[in-house]
Amino acid sequence: MVTAFKMGESSFKDGRCNHPYKKDTILAKEWQRGWDRAYFSQQKNPVFEHSEEEEWDKKTEEWRRYFEDKNEN
Repeated sequence: MVTAFKMGESSFKDGRCNHPYKKDTILAKEWQRGWDRAYFSQQKNPVFEHSEEEEWDKKTEEWRRYFEDKNEN
């Protein structure tokens, strides 16, 4: 069963979504558990903490403050 779990993890990393086991077997469920674990571990990666939209909002605010300060002087 450990092998099926590890195969699921490596399948996610390799970009494969179909498992090699018969549906509704313990091995298929272990493979899916490994695939899911790799997926959610990847989602916890700091790259996904901030969306691109949030980054643009920050930049827009910085530029707004810059032009306000410039116009006051």
